[in-house]
Amino acid sequence: MNIYWPTRTLQEQILMKWIDAGKADEILDNTMIEVDTGATAILLVKSNREFFAVSAVCPHHQAWFIQGRVDGTSLHCPRHMGAFDMKSGRLLSGPSCGDLPCYPVRIENGKVLIKSE
Repeated sequence: MNIYWPTRTLQEQILMKWIDAGKADEILDNTMIEVDTGATAILLVKSNREFFAVSAVCPHHQAWFIQGRVDGTSLHCPRHMGAFDMKSGRLLSGPSCGDLPCYPVRIENGKVLIKSE
């Protein structure tokens, strides 16, 4: 089970809810899926049999990551090829724009769950 806890206050974590993103065994490796949470655009990525949930939109110029590419735990923006670490959200290369919001992911009863606002 992979659970990555981005830096958030305890109060923010309490107010977040778990969103069902689908059956884990039906999501192929090296796949990106946009998840509708109703409030936040989230990209679910399965890479090397690990799940990651990050903002679906690049913080630099709001390009959609679904049009980008994944390389291991790195997510590359399609517009300026900025790269972000999906485990931490840290900017690895590209234009200075800050880090990428990340969301906790867990597998429970065969389902992928994402913790979101």
